[in-house]
Formats: sequence, C-alpha cells, structure tokens
Amino acid sequence: MASIETAPLLEGNAGAVAADRGTGFLSARSIATNVAFNLGGECVVICLGIVCVPYVLGRLGADSFGVLSLSWVLLSYMSLFDLGLSRATTKFAAEAIGNGDHQQLPALLGTSLSLQFVLGLIGGSLLFVFSSLLAGNLLKMPDPLAAEAAKGFRILAFAVPVVLITNCLRGVLEALQRFDLINYIKVPTNASMFLSPIIVLPFGGRLPSVILLMTAFRCAGMLAYFILCVRLLPKPGLRLVSERHVLSKLLRYGSWITVSNVTGPILMYADRFMIGILLSIGAVAYYTAPADMISRTLIVPASLCTILFPAFSSLGAVGAQSRLEDLYARSVKYLIIGLGPVLLLAAAFSRDILHLWLGAGFAEKSSLPLQILTVGVFVNSLGYFPFSLLQGLGKPKVTGIIHLVEIPLHLALVWILVTRMGIVGAAIASTLRVLVDAILLFWACSWLKLTSSRTLLGQGVIRSSASLAALGGAVYLCAADVGPLLSRIAITLVLLVCYVFAQWRWSTDRRDREFLKAMNRGIFAGFRKSGIAMGATSSHPSGEIR
Repeated sequence: MASIETAPLLEGNAGAVAADRGTGFLSARSIATNVAFNLGGECVVICLGIVCVPYVLGRLGADSFGVLSLSWVLLSYMSLFDLGLSRATTKFAAEAIGNGDHQQLPALLGTSLSLQFVLGLIGGSLLFVFSSLLAGNLLKMPDPLAAEAAKGFRILAFAVPVVLITNCLRGVLEALQRFDLINYIKVPTNASMFLSPIIVLPFGGRLPSVILLMTAFRCAGMLAYFILCVRLLPKPGLRLVSERHVLSKLLRYGSWITVSNVTGPILMYADRFMIGILLSIGAVAYYTAPADMISRTLIVPASLCTILFPAFSSLGAVGAQSRLEDLYARSVKYLIIGLGPVLLLAAAFSRDILHLWLGAGFAEKSSLPLQILTVGVFVNSLGYFPFSLLQGLGKPKVTGIIHLVEIPLHLALVWILVTRMGIVGAAIASTLRVLVDAILLFWACSWLKLTSSRTLLGQGVIRSSASLAALGGAVYLCAADVGPLLSRIAITLVLLVCYVFAQWRWSTDRRDREFLKAMNRGIFAGFRKSGIAMGATSSHPSGEIR
C-alpha cells in the first residue's frame, strides 16, 4: 500500500479509490497541512488583534475606534451581497475537479466573476449613497467625526466589489485544496485591518486614511488571488467567459446559501439584542464577554469544514460514497476527541477563568452562563459537519429551510427565557437552539441517504463520546470548584493523560493512528513550506491543471 502521505485520505475500498480519479490530491498529508495553515492563519490574526487594538484605541479614541470597528464589521459582512455565489463557485469547481473536467473551470470562474462584479457595484453604490445618512443620522456621533466617518464609508464602498471578487477567486483555490496559497494572501490581508492604523496614525493620518489603506490592501489581495487562479487554470484556450447556463446553475444554488447567510447572524446574535432590550446594557456585557471568549473555539470546526466542504463536493461528484462517509465520520470523531476536553475544562474552571480574566464580578454573574454556553458551542461545532455535507452535496435548500423555521421559534424562546431567567435564560435558549439545529442537520443527512448512521456510529464516535463523558464526570468529582486551584489543575492533568490514553486505545484504529501521525508530519511540513510553488497537494506535477 502507498504511504500515508500519498495514499488517498481515509481510503475506502479499492473500487472506490479507483473511481475517484480526480480526488487523489485529498491525501492525509495535504488535509493535515491545510488544517495547520487555516488554524495557524486564524491564530496569527487573532493574536495580532490582541496586541494592536489597545494601541489603536489609545491613538484614535473610543468614538473613532468605534467607527473603525464598524468598518471591520462591514468588510466582514460584505459577502452578504454575493448571493451565495462564492460558496457556489467552490462547490461546482470542486465537482469539476473531482470529475477531472477541468475545462469547465474558466467558464465557471468567468461567469462568477462577472456577476460578482455587478453585485459589488450595486452594493458599493448603495453604501456610497447612504454613507452620509449612516454616519450622520443612524449612528450617534459628534458632527466632526460624522464627516470623517461618512468619508471613510464612501472609501469603503469601493471595497465591496473587491471583496466579492476576492471571495470568488478564493473559492477556486479552496476547490483545489490550496489552502497554503490562500493563507499566504489571507493572513496579511486580514492583518491589514490592525496594521493599517499602526502604519497611518503615527504620521498624522486619520480615520479616512486608515480605511483607504485597508481598501488598498484588499485590492492587492484580490490581484494576488487572480494571478494564482490564472496560473492554476488550464492554459490551452484559457478564456474567462460568462455563460448563461452556468449563471443559472450558480444562482439556483446560491439563493439558498443566501438564506443561511442572512438568517445565521440573526440566530447567532438575537440573544444579545434581546438582553439589551429586556434587561440592560450592563447585562449584555456580562453575557457577551464569556460568549465571545468561548465562541472563539469555533475556528476549529470552521477551519476544518472550509477544507471538508470542497472535499465533500469532489467526492460526491464521482460517487466515492465510501470515502465520503469515512471522511465525514472520522472528522466528527476527531473533533470530539480534540475539542471536547478543551470545552469541558473551560466549563469546569469557568469561575476561575473569569475571575482571573475579568474580576470577581464577572466570575459571580457569568460563570453559569459560560458553563451552559460551552455545551452549546460543542454541539454547534458538531453541527458544522452535516451542514457542510448538505451544502457540499447540493442540498442548501435543506439548511435554508431549517434556519427559516428556527428564527421565530428561537426569538420566542429567547424572549421567554431572558424575561424569566436573565442571562442564564439567554444561554439556555442559545444552547437549545443549536442542539435542535444539530439534530435536524444530522437527521437530514441520514434521511436523504447522504451518509448512514451506521457509518457515523461505527467509526468509534460512540466510544470517543463515552470517553469524553467519563472525563467530564471525573473532572466534576475530583476537580470541582473547591480547594486550591493548583491542586485541581494537577488532578485535571492526570485525568487528561488517562483520557488521551483511553481515546488512543479504544476510540482509534490503525488508520486513525496512521492519519494522526501523518497530521503531525504534515503540520511541521506545512510550517516549513515556503513560496507558492506547487507541491504534493497539486493534481499535476507542473502545478497547472490540464
């Protein structure tokens, strides 16, 4: 058998491997390296923000920093204008690659780019026209700052088509599993949000200058993505043309993606707005601080599913059901084994963490909500996998309908529980919502026969869950919130060693162990890798798709 670095990821039977000729680049080492790049890139940006934000806040002042923060949010949510086209581009590009039909990619990319440009012009024009209204009327700020903010928002309007086009280009690289190249560009581009004010402010620049430099960095990133995509697309007869039948296919798929994109933030942030309406702004702070802290761990399933989504599309396109189910089930198991204890310990030491981080007041009022929210985040992280599977296999309508049904029920539940139980009720409502959401998503995957429950439960998922539950019980009994902190930490470390041994012994098989060893080699290889030369993850030795 081929070595684990070159063998197809979590290979199924020989027939399945022979069938998926276009997915040979989905090797253990490539997936491991991609995970390392995604997680490493996210961590770099987060750490940079932690370091830079205090300086920027001190130089700009609270009001101007608030406008800059809003600009960051606008940059992040500009993708709502794309009608799900970036996700659709990734899916159909991955299908074409899986089928070995690379000649479809130029028309797919050309059509998507054309429509993204038009949508970007519309979205940018709306932001440009209403920038003065947004700064002067909707946001409460002094008149001099309102003039600066309006100018900054008008500059930001030019970034809308740039962001949409960038998402489209990045989608093609995601389909090719070239997350190394993506992060070489994405990390500096995202870091520019924090670096731009540090570059501009010492020389007397103000808010519009900061936003202008941020926009310039986005333009540079877009050009870099474009150069890489052109380099990787098939060279003979390369023409980025727009085709009507491709446009229709993208819009049909993207429309339901848009439903999830729009409803997602409502479901995620409804509890915070309801606390502000029904309780107080102070209560929002006691709830938001622990909620934001624990939600950061969602970068793990998000980074992994960014890789899995195009992989599911490629494998589904060639009918490699065995490999697809294996990849799906083992990914769920790995998340339980890896992220489960992190969240469990956050819940067990919630009072200590909040006391050291934010003080005794937060520890008293926020520790119970944090414990409840850790359960919700864990369940939510598991729901990422069936969500990606449904969308990767062309079922975005299912996820859209589920979210539409959830909105009124969730809003009613939040209203009732916040009124009766305060921020604890908000945490319960949020956790119940993601629990129902995950159950429906897993059930939909089974009902639509996208994967079988037998495969999901037969890959050690039950044993890994039982080991995690045993760790939770042991931590609660032996390291509860009594006694010296150092003693409880020592006991917990011993329990963690036992947990790792139990998972390695009873929840993993030979292929899991080979894969995890390959992940370690892949992670170190990923950090040593430099440049943008095509390597082992390329589908062709020359780096060009033919």
